Amino acid sequence: GQWFEIRLQHTAASIGSAGTTLEIESTDRDTPTHRISVTSQAIDTTGCTGTITPNALDFGASRVMSRRELDLRMNNTGTGNCAVTVGGLISQLSLSMTAFEIVSSQRSATVPAGGHFDVRVAFEPGSTNSFNDTLIVQVPGVSTAFVEIPLSGVGYDGELDVGPEVLDFRDIPLSC
Repeated sequence: GQWFEIRLQHTAASIGSAGTTLEIESTDRDTPTHRISVTSQAIDTTGCTGTITPNALDFGASRVMSRRELDLRMNNTGTGNCAVTVGGLISQLSLSMTAFEIVSSQRSATVPAGGHFDVRVAFEPGSTNSFNDTLIVQVPGVSTAFVEIPLSGVGYDGELDVGPEVLDFRDIPLSC
């Protein structure tokens, strides 16, 4: 299947809540119209300075069908509030399969000066393969409004056999 990306942008005229519904019509017989709730909360972000660490999540090698979780942290080192929103995974936006999952139930937060917001991501490979995805985070106060965090991991199947269990070098003469 093909996919395409739709980027929405909301520019707030004043502090407060706003919401609408995005409707996408398709030729899908089961669900011809997809409705997506779109909400926003405009806050004063004057003084927001956000940093995200790490700048990528590498899960390394994981056994097929095992689960590993890592955290991503957004720190507010500024003097004002930062509004953080976890947009999702690129694979979810394209409706493709992924081995990654956003575990955190909270997807947005207002982070006060000196505070932080953590996002937990899981990797559970379903096959032996290399997996890559991208986590989208929106944070004002960084170089761009949307920060793309690369995710990577490798699924492997098999066991590591180490042997022999005992190494006996027998008698070894001392050297002078």
